[in-house]
Amino acid sequence: MGALALALTGVALAVGNIDAAAAPPVSGLLLVAVSPVIYAVWIVLAARLSGEDRSEVGSDAEAGADQLAAGAVMLSATAATYWISALALGAPVLPSQIPQGAWVGVIGIGVVCTFIAVLAFYAGAHRIGAARASIVSTVEPIWTTALASLLFHESLGSLQLLGGAMILAGVVIAQTSAGSRSSARELRIADE
Repeated sequence: MGALALALTGVALAVGNIDAAAAPPVSGLLLVAVSPVIYAVWIVLAARLSGEDRSEVGSDAEAGADQLAAGAVMLSATAATYWISALALGAPVLPSQIPQGAWVGVIGIGVVCTFIAVLAFYAGAHRIGAARASIVSTVEPIWTTALASLLFHESLGSLQLLGGAMILAGVVIAQTSAGSRSSARELRIADE
């Protein structure tokens, strides 16, 4: 729990640099509030699809679905949810509404940033368990802020750098502590 708290505090610091004078849109605030719930459901479904239960976690779970099939089910459900939500909000999501120049980026995000990333997550979750994989995935904001700095020349402040260090420390503590290794066999999906 301490490693998780450290990593989450690091995420808050790494995101940082938000102008306090500009009010964020309500839809963005709602998404921020709902995202952890959606991610938690997604992680639990990943664990269930990989065959985890009270007696088998990670690679010990042998009755799980194929990682490619599980990824296809989860990505299809996610895409359908996004598309229905976007249509309901009036966003331009029909293929004829997407500018021609955007298709390379759309396909790149769909294949590399989504399909390959989801399959990699499922493979990792199958090896180390969904709970530990979700803690490791807290390094995503580090990549986001680093790429924003490199590609879009965003500046990284000292608080963001401290946040990145805290995320890495939380992940390292969670994965290498004596308690996580000794209790790995006792940790069950119902306890996560």
